[in-house]
Amino acid sequence: MKRPDIAVVVTTYNQEMYIGQCIEGILSQETSANVTIYVHDDYSSDGTISVIENFASKYHGKIVPVLSNFNKLSNRKSPILDMVRQIEEEFIAFCNGDDYWINPNKLEHQLELLVKEPDAGMVHTAFKVLNEASRFSTPQSEAPHLRVARSKLKNAHDFVIGCPAKESSVMIRRSKIDFEFLKGADHLRASDWILYLSISLNGRILFLNEETLVHRYTEKGVWNAAGFKFREQMKDEVRWYASSNCPDDELKQEFRKRVAQDFILSNIKKNRFLRLLLKITAPVRHPSRLSKRLARLFK
Repeated sequence: MKRPDIAVVVTTYNQEMYIGQCIEGILSQETSANVTIYVHDDYSSDGTISVIENFASKYHGKIVPVLSNFNKLSNRKSPILDMVRQIEEEFIAFCNGDDYWINPNKLEHQLELLVKEPDAGMVHTAFKVLNEASRFSTPQSEAPHLRVARSKLKNAHDFVIGCPAKESSVMIRRSKIDFEFLKGADHLRASDWILYLSISLNGRILFLNEETLVHRYTEKGVWNAAGFKFREQMKDEVRWYASSNCPDDELKQEFRKRVAQDFILSNIKKNRFLRLLLKITAPVRHPSRLSKRLARLFK
């Protein structure tokens, strides 16, 4: 039986130093499936496009450059959503231009899981982290509790809190995407979150407990470089959108409750007295925190 085709979507912008390592990690994959790499450049001003074109020339037909004539992200247009609408392959994996894969069986193992579980819409994996600003010069495994938290992402309701799946670790089943739900979502900066949410409306989320990539923290990363306030704005955008457009009424209500809760808390934090009150009542609202503090006192 013919193996399914896989599309790998690489999104990059001004990552001349990293994009070569990213593409090489994808080319090193050991799989019997037919893999096509679509490299979307978001109007880079450095040498990124030149690197992409050199790889495309060397691996003709294997690597397809998709070069934007304007910067989509700054114009609130999602490169990721654009790509998944255009691609015809049923199975799609993603990789950011500054990340790189380290497990040659990543695609094969994810494909096997999705083929085995036809009701599943997505599988994501564990990963290592390389923070270029830290004292560590080699990739480090995530803390165990963070990996456990990621592994608990199972269905659409788990996306209300956030999106613990790392984009470069994800493979999706295209037929599970709710394109109708995504029609007005292109302006969302956290477009990976809304894409995975749309998939989870129709299929389960699987976790592969293998470190398949290195996620690089850089000053130019959209999420990593953003301050706390900007990150909260990106989260709010997704929650507001889901609270209005989610086709699942129960899930829509969950998002609405979260939006209301976040609004109340943000206003409390702006008021010094209410902020102090929030801090004082924390042990009552979160008994487990109080017990942990007492345990540390009596060690």
